[in-house]
Amino acid sequence: MLKKWNLDARRDVTLVETASSAVIAVVRNGQAQIGEGNEPYITQGVRNGVWSEPFISIPKELGPYAYSTFNVRLDTIRKQPGLVEAFVHGMLKGMKVLYQNRDEAAEIAKKQFPTMPLADLKATMDRSFADQLWTRDGTISRAAWDTAKSVVMAAGMLKQDITYDEIIDMSFVDKLKASL
Repeated sequence: MLKKWNLDARRDVTLVETASSAVIAVVRNGQAQIGEGNEPYITQGVRNGVWSEPFISIPKELGPYAYSTFNVRLDTIRKQPGLVEAFVHGMLKGMKVLYQNRDEAAEIAKKQFPTMPLADLKATMDRSFADQLWTRDGTISRAAWDTAKSVVMAAGMLKQDITYDEIIDMSFVDKLKASL
């Protein structure tokens, strides 16, 4: 984003690395003018008057992105394909519930995060749906990989090009999508 706005990371900004939960305190105490965060911290900051609604949505800014993925070692795929298929099946069933019955999905989330205030849980789910963070059908598009790859390459975390076909295997998803 700094490149897009023609800002120099050394001259124009001071980046303060902190845990997600501390962003509110850092901005409230004047140690930063802008905070980067996710839910439920975005809504907590809005509710507490620390900041207004976000001025940028990274999911909308970047476009298709592989936010909701899980990674499986290649040797596990080769040695235990039944286990991988069962896991993918469970994930696809979960996504189906997530999109077809948000109330049930919220109840499941509440069990997973029993101490999270209901308002925070709702804010997290609402923004995630609005930003389309979760795939509806388990598919990771080529465009989503291209975006993710460009981000990690720009950050220096990936040094060489890796194609979609080298890193993403949609065969389990493709096989199971029709059955759900």
